[in-house]
Amino acid sequence: MAIQRQNIPKDTSNDEVEIAEGSLAEQLVTQKIDFGAWLQSTINTMGVPLLISLFVHVFGIVILAALIVGESVINKDQIKTIKLPPPVEEKLLDMELPRDVIENNKPPKDDQVSETDPVWKDAEESDHNETADDEDFNESKGDSYDFVSDKPLKGAGVYDMMGVGGGAGGRYGGPRGGRRNLAAKGGGGRNESAVMAGLYWLARHQNPDGSWGAKAFQNQCKGSRCSGEGQAEFDVGLTGLALLAFTGANYTPGSTGPRDTFGGIKFGDTVRKAAMKLKEIQKPNGMYGDNSMLKFMYNQGTCSYGMADLYCVMKDKGEPAVNLFKDIALKGVQCIIDSQNDGKAWRYKPKDGDNDMSVSGWCMMALKTAEEGGLIKVPQTVWDGVKAHLDDVTDLGYGGVGYRERGNVAILGSEKEKWDSGQLYTPPSLTAVGVMCRIFIGQNRKDAIIANSAAMLVEGDNLPKWDANHYGKIDYYYWFYGSYALNQFDGPKGSCWSKWEKEMLPVIVKSQKTKSDGCANGSWDPIDRWSPEVGRVYSTAIAILTLEVYYRLRIVEGK
Repeated sequence: MAIQRQNIPKDTSNDEVEIAEGSLAEQLVTQKIDFGAWLQSTINTMGVPLLISLFVHVFGIVILAALIVGESVINKDQIKTIKLPPPVEEKLLDMELPRDVIENNKPPKDDQVSETDPVWKDAEESDHNETADDEDFNESKGDSYDFVSDKPLKGAGVYDMMGVGGGAGGRYGGPRGGRRNLAAKGGGGRNESAVMAGLYWLARHQNPDGSWGAKAFQNQCKGSRCSGEGQAEFDVGLTGLALLAFTGANYTPGSTGPRDTFGGIKFGDTVRKAAMKLKEIQKPNGMYGDNSMLKFMYNQGTCSYGMADLYCVMKDKGEPAVNLFKDIALKGVQCIIDSQNDGKAWRYKPKDGDNDMSVSGWCMMALKTAEEGGLIKVPQTVWDGVKAHLDDVTDLGYGGVGYRERGNVAILGSEKEKWDSGQLYTPPSLTAVGVMCRIFIGQNRKDAIIANSAAMLVEGDNLPKWDANHYGKIDYYYWFYGSYALNQFDGPKGSCWSKWEKEMLPVIVKSQKTKSDGCANGSWDPIDRWSPEVGRVYSTAIAILTLEVYYRLRIVEGK
């Protein structure tokens, strides 16, 4: 199904077309005659047989004249310029939504909610989500979209905002409901306006083929041109990352109801096109795209994560089309398993004998999502290998996690001079990845190594801060992994998570571009350390994912 694009049509108001004066073409363009009426009148006057004969003879004369003359015989004084009428100008949907942080953790009041905000209305704060469906299960009933129809949304369970739950089954709401409208603390309402504005920006900048491009996104800009190009070799991975932003907000190909349409774009179509693009480029061995790319496993990790998450959401919502994407998702995560270095983790290429925690973090996200959603049972040897690499790169004394070795960090080649001069701030991003991975592989949160690592993330300058004057302080990647790690560690009420959340939310929400920024409205400026590679699509998608931390799975202790 074709998506309704929000691109500006080519401005032809000043295009000049040369047409012979007095010709039939001129009369049609200037609407001097009705061609259908002219043709019908001619047929009635001459009769069909005579008209056919006339056309045949005229056609023959034209061909003969062309052979003899070889060029146009229209005199210059017979040519005049006719201006085509200008196209109807499309306008961007006004997404100037209230994007401030609601400090009391409750759903916003009615006057704070845009008609496009998917929030719970009239819900009481609780420790779990529940919908008033006159059922005794004390659960939240999820969306009931039908993929093959376009029937309207019904039921109290529509727009379950998936507060922090236990595993994939509790994220999105299942088939069973409850007696009261309850919203889990930390769930719906705190940042939905920012999420929706960000998703709308991504949807508008999706390529016609369903992908997102580090450079090509600018081809979809409307009016002002968004800045922030990245490198095209990351287009595949960016498509997976952008898809994740939509699945995190509960959008699937089945989201085709009237409340899922923004500025003429159906988010369900956006998701469908992205998933079909990843299906198209996936190879029989599960690889997404060309594995000759220098940092191929980044692309594989994010795409596998995106497709696994799409499968989980569709399965939880009971969408009949889920099986269209099951094999794709399964092959993607199986490829990650097959690409793991023996007894260790992952780096840029499959089984390249090298390991780093950054690539391994994305692979872990994909595998754990797939396992929690029932897509695959990850072999214990996979978790054992990750733990072995984690132990290699972790300082057991204070909990810091290195990049490829204990005590080192990841920097781009362009940052070496800043690093050598001490001007580069490098946040403990990989320590956050380490906390998340250790919890995912089943380590007890009370272990000293996890506790020490978590405590480091909330120390002093390590807390999120929008400081454009100190290179490295703005780091969307760190804020993303720090949010997920600490939410896993002691969220939603623990001291580490609460301290982090208090700083993270205003930093992310208040740095989002707004209506005054034109086409960039809803996006985040690509000004962190990794933006030269991945650009504005990355900064926007990962900022949205950070705000969606409340909706993602939270591993139950011992599970």
